[in-house]
Amino acid sequence: VPIQPIQPEAPTLPDVEVSELAAMAQRLRPEWLEAQAAILNAERDIDQARRDNGPRLDLLASFGLVRSDENLSEVYSDPQREEIIQLQLSLPIVDGGTRRAAIRQAEAFANYTQQEARFIQNQLLGDLQISLTELERTARTLELAEDISRLAEERFSISQESYLLGAMPLTDLNLAQRSRDQSRRAYISQLRDYCLAYHRLSLLTGYDFINNQPHSEL
Repeated sequence: VPIQPIQPEAPTLPDVEVSELAAMAQRLRPEWLEAQAAILNAERDIDQARRDNGPRLDLLASFGLVRSDENLSEVYSDPQREEIIQLQLSLPIVDGGTRRAAIRQAEAFANYTQQEARFIQNQLLGDLQISLTELERTARTLELAEDISRLAEERFSISQESYLLGAMPLTDLNLAQRSRDQSRRAYISQLRDYCLAYHRLSLLTGYDFINNQPHSEL
């Protein structure tokens, strides 16, 4: 059975701004969510280090029943209540700089984590801007290639009719056919570049513009 290739249609260019794409990425991209979680965890670790290495105030309470007797059976009859409440204050006086070093270490690690997370976020925003610009550029190039291909097809049709009527030599018909084939290949190549840019933008945002829904819901 002969195979008849079908030329795919170009997906519609999404009418969105960079700010909208950034909002999609912040909501759907796992890298952005992981970066946000890393920042929050770093801030938590600083607070934890300050709490663990600072003054502590512990409140302990206990409740029980007591009874003593020479006979075991009497131990469990008419017991007395026993309640104990303790308040303990721990205040480091001399620690050899351990407390300060632990806090500084947590702050340094948190600062590194925050910088790395913000770098990832800024890189994603930059990739979104570049991807949207590339998609718009390839869309314009694709439109131009489509016009050229259509004109070359019309020229070939006219040349073919002229050749059948004897008004054009075979060499001119061959030139028109070659021009048509070249323009068609150029259009297919531009269509490929456009589709790659389109789906790259879709991947960066985590959103499927064709089906109008996030990738996680497909």
